[in-house]
Amino acid sequence: MNLRLKNTGSNQARVSILTGQGAYHFHFSYETCIAFQRPGETRTVCENIWSNTTGHHLSNLDGGSRKTRIKATNFGNMLDNAFHAIALDVRMV
Repeated sequence: MNLRLKNTGSNQARVSILTGQGAYHFHFSYETCIAFQRPGETRTVCENIWSNTTGHHLSNLDGGSRKTRIKATNFGNMLDNAFHAIALDVRMV
């Protein structure tokens, strides 16, 4: 497993976790994960329940396409599943 952090803007960052199954990407606004992408899947973006600045960060990720954003409660469950998948990938290596 390999971990990479990239500052993608002011108060915005991406953490990439490289596993045997591929790369997982987690996008952060300040210290909050606002989007993620599992290997071979499209990016999952949360609805904006935060500030205007985080709204700008979300728009940077999805081009402002609010129709495809996931409700916060569902996003949290999906994010938990992504973390669980990483744990499984790491154990398989």
